Amino acid sequence: MEASALHANRLADRVKLKDAHIITKMTDIAAGLSDVIKLGRGDPDLDTPAHIVKAGQDALGRGETHYGHPLGLPALREAIAKNIKEHGEPTMRSTRSW
Repeated sequence: MEASALHANRLADRVKLKDAHIITKMTDIAAGLSDVIKLGRGDPDLDTPAHIVKAGQDALGRGETHYGHPLGLPALREAIAKNIKEHGEPTMRSTRSW
């Protein structure tokens, strides 16, 4: 028995889907077309660059596994403000709520 059929049998009748969701149908149709730009759920169609994978691994190794402040890390906000300033944009403060 297929895994999907196995899982489907475990659902109560009230939660079983009779038809595929419209997004699923559209995704299936688009998958068969060659001239379609995917603007879906954000799955990248390329591998994550090695330096980003390494940075994530390093952060996990340092125990950085919790949610940060809603405004972001102060160092990142400062770097963004500096970048904007260096490229001739209006003066930004790292304390600004964007």
